[in-house]
Amino acid sequence: FFFLMIRRPPRSTQSRSSAASDVYKRQGKGFKYVSKDGKTHQFLNRKSGSHFLKKVRAQNIRWTISWRRLNKKIKTDEASKKRKKRVIRTQRAIVGITLEDIQRKRSEKPQERQAQREQALREIKDRKAKVAATKKKTTTTVKTTKVETTTVPKKAAKGKKK
Repeated sequence: FFFLMIRRPPRSTQSRSSAASDVYKRQGKGFKYVSKDGKTHQFLNRKSGSHFLKKVRAQNIRWTISWRRLNKKIKTDEASKKRKKRVIRTQRAIVGITLEDIQRKRSEKPQERQAQREQALREIKDRKAKVAATKKKTTTTVKTTKVETTTVPKKAAKGKKK
């Protein structure tokens, strides 16, 4: 058998809620169901147990407390609602940038940012122009230093065969 049904009362003196119907059962009533993985479920009666085995959700069965709660037939405690915690935002320094630098950049105006960007672009253009100028100079010097070489025919280099 993949399950075991036990018809004896639970050992505790408390009343427990049924696994399928959310109805509290008294001691000595109902039955226990032990599933394949070893979990135990307690049921009020065979009806609730069979619904559980059919995998019918308790929210869909009209006589269960969970259905009544879902469809607002039972008053639920309004005071038990959880309050949301307010999220407090904190800033931390990132690797390579201090917190003061981050705050300074945030407080900058867009005009200042634009001016800095233009200045950086000008510097990059100047550097590229200097590199291009040095490349032109080196190419002209290489052209002037070329030496003319004369080629010797292969047959003359090898010598005559006897």
